[in-house]
Amino acid sequence: ARLEISQGGGGAAEVTSALVSLAEERLQQLEAALASKRAESERMAASSWGAWASDAAVHSELRRLQDELSHAHLDAVRLKRGWGEAEAAAAAAVEVAAAA
Repeated sequence: ARLEISQGGGGAAEVTSALVSLAEERLQQLEAALASKRAESERMAASSWGAWASDAAVHSELRRLQDELSHAHLDAVRLKRGWGEAEAAAAAAVEVAAAA
């Protein structure tokens, strides 16, 4: 908006009225811009929270899978050890049976 002052009379009241109108118009523009920025900020915060929650879930699942892998590895080592012991016992039993 532009403030136009006529060269003729009119006076201070018209100028003041025009300035008030301009100020109110600018205030409305600023309030609209603020509301837009606030909404954008809320969307970004929600998005950030969602991303954080998703990252946390992924990291939690990764830790769970790493733990499961560690347990599976330990189980495999135990089974391998047990299998070796069972083979040795079976071989000893075969020798005892063959000797008898």
